[in-house]
Amino acid sequence: MNINVSIEKGKDWICLFSVELAKIMNSYFDEKGLLNMSLFDSKEKIYSYLSGYYFTRGSKLGENFYSFEGYNNIFPYSLLEKAGCNKILFFRTKYHIPGGSIYYFEPSVPLEKYFDIVDKEMLNKIFQKKNETEYPKTRTEKLIEQIFDNFEQM
Repeated sequence: MNINVSIEKGKDWICLFSVELAKIMNSYFDEKGLLNMSLFDSKEKIYSYLSGYYFTRGSKLGENFYSFEGYNNIFPYSLLEKAGCNKILFFRTKYHIPGGSIYYFEPSVPLEKYFDIVDKEMLNKIFQKKNETEYPKTRTEKLIEQIFDNFEQM
C-alpha cells in the first residue's frame, strides 16, 4: 500500500500530513471517538494491544499485580475482562485537570507472558537502579503498597 505523506520540518519538530494515513488511523475508532472493539476478534490481538498499552502506560507493581494509567482518555475496561484478567480495580481522580484514571489488575497467564516480553528490557533496568539506591518511600509507593495489600485480600 502506498501512502502519500507530506512533511514539514522545523528546528525541533516534524509534522506529517497524509489523508490516507488519517483514514487508516481514524478507522480504529467509532463515530463517538472510542476504540473500535470489533478490531479485537482474537485473543492475540487483545494481548498485543494490552501489551502496547502496558509498554506506554503500564507498570508492574508486584507479583501478579499490574496497573494501567491514563489521563483524559477512555480505556476499554472490557479488554481486560476479555483477556481473562482477575480482580480488576478502577480508580479515577475527580476534580483534577487533566482527569486521571488507573486500572489495577491481575493478568491472566497468557497475558502475563506477553507482558514478560515487554518487561525483560524495560523493567530490569528500572528495578536494578531502584535496588541499588536506598531512599525513603514516597507517598505514592506507600499508597501502592496499601492498594496491593487490599488487592491480595480480594
